[in-house]
Amino acid sequence: MIFSRLTSTDDRHLARKRKFDFWFWRFNDGTILKEDGIAVIEGVEIYNSLLLHKTNPHLPIILEAFRQLNSRAGEK
Repeated sequence: MIFSRLTSTDDRHLARKRKFDFWFWRFNDGTILKEDGIAVIEGVEIYNSLLLHKTNPHLPIILEAFRQLNSRAGEK
């Protein structure tokens, strides 16, 4: 499992996201699942991606937790 986080604090986050997306597209052999998310915390967008092997037995649980973290990121 790999987690990538890109913040918008320097306005270069979208360029880094495009580079990461290209890398994933170029080198993924079909065995890896990529789930993208955006968390907004105090007005700062945090683009993040989770990479998981498709045969991971905990895939559904991990994906649900990742989605919940993104949707609840700004809650206090």
